[in-house]
Amino acid sequence: MAKFYVLPLAVVIDNTNNVIRFGENSGASVASATLSFGTYHVYGDGTEAGDLLTEIRTQLDASSPLGQTYTVALTSVLVEPASFCAYVTIIASAGDFVLLTTDGAHTFPSDVIGHSLTADSAFASGLLSTKSTSRTWVSNQPPTMIDVGSVSGMVAQDRTPQGQMHTFVTADPVERRTLGFSHVHESRAITNTLDPWRTFNYFWRHMRKGDPLRIYERETVATSIAGLSSADLVGTYVMTSPLETLTIDRDSRVPTYAWEIELVEYIA
Repeated sequence: MAKFYVLPLAVVIDNTNNVIRFGENSGASVASATLSFGTYHVYGDGTEAGDLLTEIRTQLDASSPLGQTYTVALTSVLVEPASFCAYVTIIASAGDFVLLTTDGAHTFPSDVIGHSLTADSAFASGLLSTKSTSRTWVSNQPPTMIDVGSVSGMVAQDRTPQGQMHTFVTADPVERRTLGFSHVHESRAITNTLDPWRTFNYFWRHMRKGDPLRIYERETVATSIAGLSSADLVGTYVMTSPLETLTIDRDSRVPTYAWEIELVEYIA
C-alpha cells in the first residue's frame, strides 16, 4: 500500500470567469450556469463546500433547461504515467450535455476541469476531460514529505518613555514542509506534447506565483483516487519563496526525474 498526495491549487472565481455556457437536448436548449464568487480547489466528488466541482454541480442543476441533475467529480490517476494526471467527469441525469467553450458568453477557464479552451465538447450523456486538469497535479509515484517543522513566530519590541521594554507577538509560528518527488515519469515531470497540463513543469507556472496549494493524502493499493474530502486534507500551503527557480534533476540511468519544493502553512 502506498501513500499519494493530490495537489490542487486555488482557483479564484470572480466576475471575469464565472459563466459556464452549456447545452442540452442536442444543443436545442442552451443556458448559463453562473458560479458564485470565491476561492475554490478542484479535488472531490462535487459534494463538499470549497470544492469547485460542488459549485459547478450546484449551478448546472439550478440552470438546467430540462431540469436535469448532474454529477461532477475528479479522479486522480496514480501509477500509469501515460494516462491523465487527473480528470473531471460531468454526467447528466438524463439526455445529453455539451460544454460550449466557444460561446461568446462563456468566461469560465475550462482548462481547470481538463477541457479545451478553444473547442466545444461533444454531445453526450456527460463530459470527460480531454486533457489533465491544469490546476490539480499528482505524481505517478508516491512522493516523500520531509522536514516537517515550524517557523518561529514574529515579534516586535517597543520602549516606553520610562525606559521599559515591551515585546509583542506579531505572528504565530507556522508549519513548514519540504515536499519531495522522485522517480517521476518524464510525461508527468517536464514535457508532454499531447497533454502539457499533465506536467509539474506546467503546474509550477501557477504555483510559483504564490497561489495557495492544498495537499490531500490517500493511502491506497489502487491505481486511481476518487472522492477526496476534508478527511484527506493535510493542510494548505504557499511557497516559502514565490517566483523561485524550480530545479528538476534527471535520474542517471532512466528518464525519470526528482525535485523538492519548500512550503509554509497558508494563513488566510
